[in-house]
Amino acid sequence: MTIKLSPGGNGGIFGEDGLDGLNANAGALFANELDEKPGIGGKGGEAIKIIAGNSNYSNLNSLLDYPEALEPTTANFPSLLAWFTSSDASKFNLTTSGSYKHVDKWTSKNDANVYITFPWTGSSNNNKPLYIEAGTTTNSISYTKPFNEKNIVFFGATHATAGKLVGLGNVSGKLEMDMDGFEIVYFLYPGAMVGDTPTQLALAWANSAFRIFEGNNHRNPLSGKFFANGTGTRNGRSAGMGWGLHQWTLGPAALLYYTDQEKNMISENTGLLNNKVTYFSDFTNGKSPNRAWMYSISASRHSGGITYEIYNDLNKVHSQVLPGLQRFKWFGEPIIGKNSGLNAANGNVIYAGWYGGISDIAVFKKSLLPDERAALFSYIANQKLRVPAVRYYTVTSFAALYKANAQDMIMYLTSTPEYIFAGRKIIFSNGAVFKFTHDAPQSGSNVKIRGTLSADVPASTSGTLYPIESKRNTVSLKNGFAGFNEGPQW
Repeated sequence: MTIKLSPGGNGGIFGEDGLDGLNANAGALFANELDEKPGIGGKGGEAIKIIAGNSNYSNLNSLLDYPEALEPTTANFPSLLAWFTSSDASKFNLTTSGSYKHVDKWTSKNDANVYITFPWTGSSNNNKPLYIEAGTTTNSISYTKPFNEKNIVFFGATHATAGKLVGLGNVSGKLEMDMDGFEIVYFLYPGAMVGDTPTQLALAWANSAFRIFEGNNHRNPLSGKFFANGTGTRNGRSAGMGWGLHQWTLGPAALLYYTDQEKNMISENTGLLNNKVTYFSDFTNGKSPNRAWMYSISASRHSGGITYEIYNDLNKVHSQVLPGLQRFKWFGEPIIGKNSGLNAANGNVIYAGWYGGISDIAVFKKSLLPDERAALFSYIANQKLRVPAVRYYTVTSFAALYKANAQDMIMYLTSTPEYIFAGRKIIFSNGAVFKFTHDAPQSGSNVKIRGTLSADVPASTSGTLYPIESKRNTVSLKNGFAGFNEGPQW
């Protein structure tokens, strides 16, 4: 036996890529012979695949939809005070400026007397958020990709943006100091993503939370600042660190604060008296999940104080009992999109602003029960976490024989059907796996690509170009779906 193969990697489950083949030191396995060639890694597994016209698969939709979803109406949720959703364009007052639509007013779907107004205009409305229409707004995919390419409201793209929520704060029967509890829910993503090509970028997209990490001092700010009058840029000396989502209560700043991959800190004080603030780490661990998520602040009052909990999707990421607190505290007009309370190095109070998308905001006058929270999440997730349909393309190696190479190597294809980001794979008809280590352009003629190759590829061999993993429903995406979407019938 002169050529041995190290063990192949495991096949992927639920749409994930298989692991690469192992290239172990063969001297540890065989006394005298060297390991000359790594084995082929496992092919990506398919958990669910719809076969058109086969009635045996007619009930699989129950595996792909979240069950028992309930639309946030007062009939389904009697405690509902307000539901803002970007899915209903009729609830927006918009002003068009150039190629963008700025939001003047966003009205609650269930109560016309509750709305968010955006009074800070700036120059040509650039202090107002954008209404991003999927497939219509310039480079819309960069904004909407985390939301399954659905319409969203985007804050901070043209300037620092924020609004005042009217009709809830300190209103009888709504957000009151002596209420039994509350839950405030967002469906959000703190930033934007690269579109299907590197040129499809959101305005100021580099201000995304997962792209800006902690500087050594205040001269290297993390994110944008506000001045009290609503003017000012997102970047600049003495800018606030972190992403200010809101300010429902006077006190310490509530921030999403990502400092580095696998490091993050969130501070939250919504509804709390006496400058109380909670600190915790969210489910991202400082690394983008490449999708939006549900962020819920849940509080309930009892004889021992207030139980204060934070949920990401349906995962409880923080729970704390605050003894001695028996009342809540609210602004008359809470702020959405920024908060104050940060002291800059020069001693001034500055405002940290939100850069990112929000598709839904829901406010309840009690803490939701687990099944209620799950029903709400299911409703939103069925629309805004399902990944779009993906395509598998056939590509062909050009002319020459290409030898296996576990290091970076060059090969040629006869054409590429779309822009290809590093990390994607081609599985050739002979089982060889090519993994892109560099991006490759779309081309209708012979094109050079760079990556690793697990086995020899003869001249003019066809292969399947697999979709990027962020466009599949995989377990690692943690969006509740298993399997990936192969066609419009899903």
